[in-house]
Amino acid sequence: MRPTISSSKVLKGLRFMTLVLVFATGVGTGGVALNCLNKGKDEQDRINKNLPNEACTQLFFLPCTSVNIDVKDLADSAIVVVLGALLSVFLSAVYMILPLFHAFASNPSKLKVVEPLSWVLSTAVILGGLIPLTVFFATRKAGVTVFLGDLEVSAQIVDELLVILHEQTTYKHIGYLRPLVIIPWFTMFFSAVAAAVSWVYHRQRVTMKQDVLLASTAAFVSAQNATVVPKRFMVEVTSEPQISSFYRKARTVNGTSLQGVTTHVNITSNVFSGSSFTLRDNEDIDLEELSNLDGVVKVYPVMQISLGISPTYRGEDALAHAQWTSHATTGVDKLHSEGILGEGALIGVVDTGVDYDHPALGGGYGPGYKIIGGYDFVGDGEWPYEDAVPDDDPMDNIGHGTHVSGIMIGDSNYFVGVVPEAKMMMYKVFGKYDITYTDVLVAAFIRAYQDGVDMITSSIGGNGGFSDELWPTVASRLVDKGVFVSIAAGNSGSAGPFYASTGAAGENVVAVASVENSILVAEKANLTFKGSDPRDATSALIGYLLASADDFPVDLNEYPIAVLSYNQSNAAEACEAYPDGTGDYSGYTVMVRRGTCTFAEKLVNVEAIGAKYILFYNNDGPMVNPDISSINYNSTSALITAETDAKIIEEIQAGKTVIMAISGNSSDIVGLDDNYYGALPNYFTSWGPLYDLTMKPEIAAPGGDILSTYLDGSYAVLSGTSMATPYIAGVAAAYAGQFGGKQSQGTSFGKTIAKRIVTSGYALPWTNYYREKTAGVTASAAQVGAGMVDAGKVLHYTSSADTLKIQLNDTANFQGEHDITITNSAWYPVFYSFSILSDGAIDTIDQDDGTILGFYNFGEPRVVVPGVKFSPSFLIVWPYQSSSVRVSFTAPDVDSSTMPLYSGRVVISSSVGEEISIPYLGLAGDLGNTVTPVWLDNFPWSPSGISRTNIMNKPWWTFDLPNQDFPIFYVAVRYAVTELRFDIYEPGYTEDQWEYPPVVGQNGYVGTGTTYNSITSNYYDPNVDDPTDVSAFPVSDITRNGGGASSYHEYWWFGALGNGSDIENGEYHFRIAALNPFGNRMVSNDWSIWVDGMPDIVTVNRTTTDIVV
Repeated sequence: MRPTISSSKVLKGLRFMTLVLVFATGVGTGGVALNCLNKGKDEQDRINKNLPNEACTQLFFLPCTSVNIDVKDLADSAIVVVLGALLSVFLSAVYMILPLFHAFASNPSKLKVVEPLSWVLSTAVILGGLIPLTVFFATRKAGVTVFLGDLEVSAQIVDELLVILHEQTTYKHIGYLRPLVIIPWFTMFFSAVAAAVSWVYHRQRVTMKQDVLLASTAAFVSAQNATVVPKRFMVEVTSEPQISSFYRKARTVNGTSLQGVTTHVNITSNVFSGSSFTLRDNEDIDLEELSNLDGVVKVYPVMQISLGISPTYRGEDALAHAQWTSHATTGVDKLHSEGILGEGALIGVVDTGVDYDHPALGGGYGPGYKIIGGYDFVGDGEWPYEDAVPDDDPMDNIGHGTHVSGIMIGDSNYFVGVVPEAKMMMYKVFGKYDITYTDVLVAAFIRAYQDGVDMITSSIGGNGGFSDELWPTVASRLVDKGVFVSIAAGNSGSAGPFYASTGAAGENVVAVASVENSILVAEKANLTFKGSDPRDATSALIGYLLASADDFPVDLNEYPIAVLSYNQSNAAEACEAYPDGTGDYSGYTVMVRRGTCTFAEKLVNVEAIGAKYILFYNNDGPMVNPDISSINYNSTSALITAETDAKIIEEIQAGKTVIMAISGNSSDIVGLDDNYYGALPNYFTSWGPLYDLTMKPEIAAPGGDILSTYLDGSYAVLSGTSMATPYIAGVAAAYAGQFGGKQSQGTSFGKTIAKRIVTSGYALPWTNYYREKTAGVTASAAQVGAGMVDAGKVLHYTSSADTLKIQLNDTANFQGEHDITITNSAWYPVFYSFSILSDGAIDTIDQDDGTILGFYNFGEPRVVVPGVKFSPSFLIVWPYQSSSVRVSFTAPDVDSSTMPLYSGRVVISSSVGEEISIPYLGLAGDLGNTVTPVWLDNFPWSPSGISRTNIMNKPWWTFDLPNQDFPIFYVAVRYAVTELRFDIYEPGYTEDQWEYPPVVGQNGYVGTGTTYNSITSNYYDPNVDDPTDVSAFPVSDITRNGGGASSYHEYWWFGALGNGSDIENGEYHFRIAALNPFGNRMVSNDWSIWVDGMPDIVTVNRTTTDIVV
């Protein structure tokens, strides 16, 4: 449940009355003091001695030319002043302390009258305290010099004053006041603080809260996949002229001619300059040598990425909301009520394109419309199987980008996007097929940046977790230039931790996790309750979830609802056949309870009594589309809520007829509270951290069961981190619309808004793979980052922190000291306190086989809490100032054999009710030693021949490909590997000779092996497979295996070396090795080397052509 923010009417009234009393007391005490000064004018006959002008001026700060003071009245009045001051102290302290004890309370924003009253209060109490303070100094021992502020009062003046005072019989009254008259100074302090608190309190907004609700999955954007594109690379150069220079110089590398390369994308910018190219099938290159050419920064492999989208349409249930929304748990609905709709922001979207003619997206394209421009990088044809045909028309062919766009800028009768008044530009990187490449993605990101967008969002990604790949590298640089970048965290949640996504791995790029939306999408219906008097008829809007694609007919209103049992706790209703004589219900819509047996079983029995239209009403389970797929049915059925059922039974028992009517328009939908799964992390959302233990994702947003725009003016419900990602971009756009984007805030904008978004997050409940909650435990930051975004905090809070996240690393490399700078952007001082909230910790290693545990294998979350100390323990930050706190963590003392992944948040609470949090994450154990060697049990291994003979039994090959006589290497790693090598040496090589990178001709090095690029079956097919379609080792950035991830990686070697030549016949030594996590490539011991199961000597003999088994 989202933390509640509320304030009671009693508390608000008490605070206001306290303010009034403090004000009245201050005015009263001040009035008494001023009266005391004027007494002498009216009663000069009671005293003939006047204070000297100099003394009067210095002591009272007032000219006293004709003012006489009655000392008795002065003393008596001083008593009143001090009593009044004491009351002011008490009331001011109460007024100040109440908000401190109830700091999370909010308050009305319209009572701004308290601002001047508060400062008048402070002034009045200061004046009220002046007279008794003066008396106190005046009664000091004669001859002693006293100070009043910066004013020195001479002993002579004091003596003259004391002569006057000692002649009065009431001096004793003044003497009694000596211990008390200092109190007005405290009164002044408390009054000033009370005034500040008053301002803060009445400036705060009221944020009402609804309980989190429920929903289930419709269309699901499945786990995205990323694979290396064979022979396609992108080179980064230092400047534009170096692009052509690179191609000239590359022709001489290893004697390989690049004359026939095909170039694709050329980019020149202050962020990235470079070119992508594809080699001819019979060519290969040495990436290490290319990277060492003058003017070359790096050569990147290009990755292929697929969305994995399977869109469908679907509805869900209610007693119901007239409009569906995804804003109930994020605070965006409150921004809309304040008129904050994103006007002035410009969003860049990199996706499949957009159906810009959709009415909810503005119905057009270009200046004057919501979608003002963009670019199509690939065209509408057969790309990537044919050449791209780019143009300026980013019309969508797939639907994904249209759905993403509606989440941000959509505006219809059915839903409203996060920022319906923002402008958008679309950069299309998919054609008609679900395939794109990372060099095209980079070109799109650079184009969006050059077009001046404030933020770039991309709901694209693939299994990765390496921040130094091409796409995340460029995305990170764009953030440094001031662009906010959000990228989907991925949909591979079942694989468990350490399985992050590609582009989202970039530094300062916000990776977005998915949370089930709290409002379901339901088909719309109206209930009418008719009594004997038609004028007394009432109605109610409801929703329902259909069991099949067939909706109820429009004449459903001719079939009144019939209840077969009024016992709403009878879960077994309709599980048995109804007895003879039950009656004919063919003229009714029949309502029965869900439970005990299946929907299908109940449907059979209800159809047997003639019913054609059936309403199941829910038990305490989740709302779902009833599953009747196991039977042949002759009726239309749906599920309604238990609340709807209760209302129907109540009206029928009151003697009314209940009619259900629908419009017949399939687009008529309603929203329904989801009290079961709503606001829970989606099981599919990918887990971090990155392989270097960088925390990912950073934040979560609604992504499960999201209604948005789709192709041809339609609407669809989709689920995935693809849906959560544009939501976060929308929140960033709302901020940019209010306070300006990178054009006004400069290069700090991207990082600033990222920090505000991440620190706004609030904790979400822990759920396992089956969405079962663990009471009192919050979801791991490795799954949801800082938690659900709170848009109100992002836009309205005056407190901010300079830290995005705290990364503790593993125990062996623990990073415990972290400084957080807090900025107070309010005009008043704010008090800050600190605490931590720990999330559920998970064991990440399966002790049986050493694999990383998949999400579905998680046990109960553990309690793992690091030690923490804050220095200082609290802060007072003055207006428009910043101050720092050091957070010192100590590693938790727990059993580290299973490498528990623990997390939580540093909570920063202010005296004005603001609370922000910074997520932290650490790993208990020594990651490097635990996952080394990286090979999973029984891997690697290598068969060859038709009968798949193991390499230990057949360490030779003829490379007779049709007879399958070539080595296949199966590799499975328990942790991700940044570099996998297949190096070939002359016999006699030992690890003492290892040098990195190896050089042909030195230390017996022959060259690197290659792998076939297009493995699609278990056997080589000469009619399909091209033996020249190979790429050279090393292979970079291979993801981990096991525990819900892929089982292994497969490589076929046809005998070609990395320089394009074929290996000669003879004996060789193979070195197949994977770099250990955090390993040094130059150190032999930092590699996991395949030794067991690999012969020391293998033989190549191309002269044999017989089948070898």
